[in-house]
Amino acid sequence: MAKVTVGPVIGKVTHSTARVLLEVDANAEVTCSFRNAHGPPVGVTRTLRKGRPGVFAVQGLRPETAYKVTVSGARGEGEGRFTTCGERPGGLTVAAVSCNFTIRRAETDLWADLRDRYVRPDNVNLLLHLGDQIHGDNAFDMALCLLNGSRRPGKAMDQRILELYRHLYRCSWSYAPTREVLASVPNLMIWDDHEIRDDWGSRPCDSDPRSAEHRVGRLARRVFREYQRQLWDDCDIDAQPPDGFENHAHVWGEIGLLFVDQRGGRSFQRDAARPYLGTPQWEWIKAAMQPGGQFSNIRALLVVTSVPLVYLGSTVSQYGSHLMDDLFDHWAYGVHQREQIEMIRLLRNWKEAGRGERELLILGGDVHVGGHTEVRHHGQAILNQLITSPITNKPPSWPQFHGLRLLLETEQRLAGSYTWEHHHFTRQRNYALVVIRVPHRGTPTMNGYLVAPP
Repeated sequence: MAKVTVGPVIGKVTHSTARVLLEVDANAEVTCSFRNAHGPPVGVTRTLRKGRPGVFAVQGLRPETAYKVTVSGARGEGEGRFTTCGERPGGLTVAAVSCNFTIRRAETDLWADLRDRYVRPDNVNLLLHLGDQIHGDNAFDMALCLLNGSRRPGKAMDQRILELYRHLYRCSWSYAPTREVLASVPNLMIWDDHEIRDDWGSRPCDSDPRSAEHRVGRLARRVFREYQRQLWDDCDIDAQPPDGFENHAHVWGEIGLLFVDQRGGRSFQRDAARPYLGTPQWEWIKAAMQPGGQFSNIRALLVVTSVPLVYLGSTVSQYGSHLMDDLFDHWAYGVHQREQIEMIRLLRNWKEAGRGERELLILGGDVHVGGHTEVRHHGQAILNQLITSPITNKPPSWPQFHGLRLLLETEQRLAGSYTWEHHHFTRQRNYALVVIRVPHRGTPTMNGYLVAPP
């Protein structure tokens, strides 16, 4: 009998639908059964290919109901479970993680902490992964060696490279505490650079379709879509994506969630007019924010940017890039800053259009520190940001963190009338909790917290 190598991983869950991802080590006909305490189970059967994750999508579920997920046709470790939300939930409790590199967790185990404190007691409705779910740097280097050592690399070589990246997901998601969390709460994700390679999108070769680097990037993106994108989207994992972007958005009643892609527009679909996010993504975001758009009836909005929307000021991001190439990835770097201001203005206008009935929170990761940010317009607070990073990867040393705080914890000024100020930063590994409450009238609350090792 085939063996489960990944999963069950719970994907997007609504009041009546759910998605569950599985991978097995041999071709097999597999059934996922969804059971609740009120009636007979609902079964979904499909044929899975060896080493290729597939999704079991179920409809017609009961709102606000707990379900258990069992697998037949393949041997696995443990069950899955989730609870559907209401048709118009009055609130959600959301956890968020970024920068997962399990072998670097040292003495901390925040996956186990998240599991024990919040997931097992059913105190979290949704888990957001803000990027760097895997670290593909070694796989990328090995892939380049394979390509450079081959005279005529073809489909067989591509398959070897795909397997290098698939192996990373199998390893990262099979760590016992991580596996249980993924199987016990809905998961939504956005990629960052390490899904491909450190600083992906910042080098000219990344956007050159003729380069070996671009070829490896396309293959790594395909694996991202197999393991991550399928959690919410019926994408064809064997086909070329329709465009260069992986942004996505979701709505539960009056609560919305926007994931911004900060990699695709700098590598797979370059755009001189909008070199950071790309014009197609900007048009999509603006359409969602406009009257009649996807977020027009939303009152509480979470905005996920894998690299924080505001972090270091433009001077440090511009001139410090000679010492730290990661700064090329930031909103404040050089030609990117115009889009940073444009995004802040867009979010401010959306919030103010609600006339006191809207709230939003920006979530960021990537930078290996955690903290809070207040964005101001003419000195008045308008937006809040929460940065959470890393859950397992290595944080900065004390001397590094001390120097970073000197740069961070002073007020920074953008062009025009915007400023921001960071506070309560930590170098400890961490994850985030966001408690969202939407009253019938008045301003929703979106309170963000960082959870560090006890």
